[in-house]
Amino acid sequence: MTPESSDFVLDGAIDGSVDADAKTITLSYNPDLAIVEGGVVVAQGWQTASRGEEVMLLKVDAAPFRDATGVSISLSLKDGSEANISKLTLYEASSNSPEILSAGNDGAPTKTSVAEANISGATASFSIASLAAGNHYYWVGATVKGDAALGAVLDAAVTSITYTCNNKETTLDLTAVGDPADRGAMVFNVHSYPFLPRDNGSRVYRIPAMVVADDGSIVVAADKRYQSYTDIGNGGHVIDIVVRRSTDGGRTWSEPVTIAKGEGSTANGGEDKRCGYGDPSLVKGKDGKLYCLFAAGNEGYFYGQKGMCMSVSTDNGVTWSSGVGNPPVDLYWSGAINNVATAGAAGFGLYDYFVTSGRGLYIPDDDILMYLIPAQTMTSATEHTGDSQDYIFYSRDGGESWYFSNIPMV
Repeated sequence: MTPESSDFVLDGAIDGSVDADAKTITLSYNPDLAIVEGGVVVAQGWQTASRGEEVMLLKVDAAPFRDATGVSISLSLKDGSEANISKLTLYEASSNSPEILSAGNDGAPTKTSVAEANISGATASFSIASLAAGNHYYWVGATVKGDAALGAVLDAAVTSITYTCNNKETTLDLTAVGDPADRGAMVFNVHSYPFLPRDNGSRVYRIPAMVVADDGSIVVAADKRYQSYTDIGNGGHVIDIVVRRSTDGGRTWSEPVTIAKGEGSTANGGEDKRCGYGDPSLVKGKDGKLYCLFAAGNEGYFYGQKGMCMSVSTDNGVTWSSGVGNPPVDLYWSGAINNVATAGAAGFGLYDYFVTSGRGLYIPDDDILMYLIPAQTMTSATEHTGDSQDYIFYSRDGGESWYFSNIPMV
């Protein structure tokens, strides 16, 4: 079967031919076009905002294949957003990575202001004198009014791009691709960042956990992932667990405290080659004591991850039982987990597991600390299912000893 030129459809192509013998396809492009729909990608920006500050509403990637002049990017402001916005600004960044927006102390590049919008009711437009062929990465920033309605959702869509190429003006309709389905940014009274990409020497932070201590302070924990977005066991990269706290309702945050340092470990005779920790989960127990459990080791889930550690705070998250030079309690190698070898319906134990990040549960009437654990059951002494089931992981003695439920949750 010999393909026809009509079998190959590309934005901007006006003619094509197929040479079956040479196995080549030749396409001709409209010389008046510089940007086509396939060269524009619009994604949702942030999903929270605060009064009097700027929020990134949209991310717009444009890839013109010819130089264009007189470029105008048109927006529609959705759901009455214009009533809560005082200014719109278009920024350009040097890459399409979201972490580019938060330059930390390592001097990461940031966004650069390109244009302010002309706002007219529920519509707005940015004017750019020229746009060179290549990749361009834009963010639409909205300055929220100081008296913006709390709970309002700020959202926008890119409706069109107008430009001139080869002395011909073209308006590109982007209604099909310019309105991401994700929700816009909800307005709060306070909007702050306990963790930001490239802050304190880390490329990215992931998997946050939060709890309110007895003194009213907000305590948060997260993975400090120095080199990669991926979990422990993926390439052996180092991950720390860090904690910050706020005593003013989230407006400001303390300096980060490292409660688990992702370095080599002497646990198990130095044979575990620990490279990191991950997925913290917080719970407040008896007398306000805070417990943080997390995965540990160099094996990823589905590949035998069993390491689990714990750190404890008795002063509302100010200090912890572990830190740099003082490793957390290793529940797995210390034998604090009593029935890992018999947990699971098959009776051969659990192949791997980890604490679900976020929050645990405390039952004060019975003084029980409780977490949810995804795990894989062994089907024989050497085989495992490959499928995850959820188990309860609990302690009745303030974290001294731990047990798995013997049957999975349904």
